[in-house]
Amino acid sequence: MLDPRLGLFELNANGLAFQPSRFSYLVPNHLETFHKFGILVGKAMKENWLLELNLTKSFLKHMLGALLY
Repeated sequence: MLDPRLGLFELNANGLAFQPSRFSYLVPNHLETFHKFGILVGKAMKENWLLELNLTKSFLKHMLGALLY
């Protein structure tokens, strides 16, 4: 799902973390896919599962509903 070739995510400027792609709207059902991704990450956090994901801080904060600064 994080593979940039699928069009949903892209690497950030320094190439170390993933963020939603600015072209994800071109992928059919992209909103539904992002919603399912959020459910999966939320379930993993609730169950204390280890997910080896490098997501940008701004994306994580957005998913958690936290303030950016």
